[in-house]
Amino acid sequence: MVNPRKGAPLGLFVGLSLAAAGVDATVLWAAFSSTRQASAGLPSTALPWLAAAALSLSVGAVVLPTVVMLRANRSLTELARRWAGGSLVGRARTSGLAGLGGLADALNQMAASLQRREETSRLREAELVGQTERLATTARLAAGVAHELNNPLGGILLYGDLLVESTPPDDPRHENMTKIVKQATRARDIVRGLLDFARVSPAEIDTLDLNQLVRDTLKLLEKQLQAIQVRTEQSTVDLLVRADAGRLQQVFVNIILNALDAMKDGGVLTIRTGYSEKPGFCRVAISDNGCGIREEHLPHLFEPFFTTKEVGRGVGLGLAISYGIVRQHGGDIEVQSQVGAGTTFRVMIPAAEEA
Repeated sequence: MVNPRKGAPLGLFVGLSLAAAGVDATVLWAAFSSTRQASAGLPSTALPWLAAAALSLSVGAVVLPTVVMLRANRSLTELARRWAGGSLVGRARTSGLAGLGGLADALNQMAASLQRREETSRLREAELVGQTERLATTARLAAGVAHELNNPLGGILLYGDLLVESTPPDDPRHENMTKIVKQATRARDIVRGLLDFARVSPAEIDTLDLNQLVRDTLKLLEKQLQAIQVRTEQSTVDLLVRADAGRLQQVFVNIILNALDAMKDGGVLTIRTGYSEKPGFCRVAISDNGCGIREEHLPHLFEPFFTTKEVGRGVGLGLAISYGIVRQHGGDIEVQSQVGAGTTFRVMIPAAEEA
């Protein structure tokens, strides 16, 4: 702890001031009495000494608090410099001189807030590192499994289609063969998702405008969006980023399709673009007023094969792939959701130097 008082109690200053005022009053009274030739009961030689004592006490009452305040200021400045250097352990004592205690308290609150943010940031970074490592391990495993399954599934679909075509529709076996082809097709789609998730090919980076990319994505999904209301609030300036247009569009498509699934009875899809609160980043926020996501599911949204949809509606790779694409671009995805109120995904991509 740093003590801003440096051992000088407030009572000492008050006592010195009162003593100086008392001696000053005595000197003035004695001088006034002597000028009227009414003895004040004091020898004339005492007046200079009383005046000197009053002057000393007055100077002490002014100088001593000033010295203590300067020392306290120096100690608080040293503490603030240690905080600025990254050491947020020390704290200033809030008891002491009037006004100085309030400053020390404010500084302590600032240091505590910075320390909480630093700890939160450290935990967040550790979480991101762990998640990235898990995704990388899963991607390698998924790539191996997908390549092994791809050829057998291709054969099953080929011969399944031949059997369906060669079997009359009124044959009882036709329906069963159709089910086989349907399930094999679903398995093939899962394998394709695994290959997309594990894809490590280099991205085709180019300078592009996020506003235009969002417009192109909405045009691409025009038919799917007919059942809902779409609102766009785009930045009035170009949001230039260095990115792979195809992969980034895949991210927006995945998020928008998830929003459509959450608004089965219709709703409002809102897309906002602009610069992020985080300096140097552009932001695309995609919001829906659908069913929302339960709080316990939020930490697992970007994990491979995690899905809250019913069987057959998804395999849980869309958001995992989207997260990998955004991280590959040096960006991040944030999610806020409330059950019954809707969900907002915020995709943040580093702005290009041209911006």
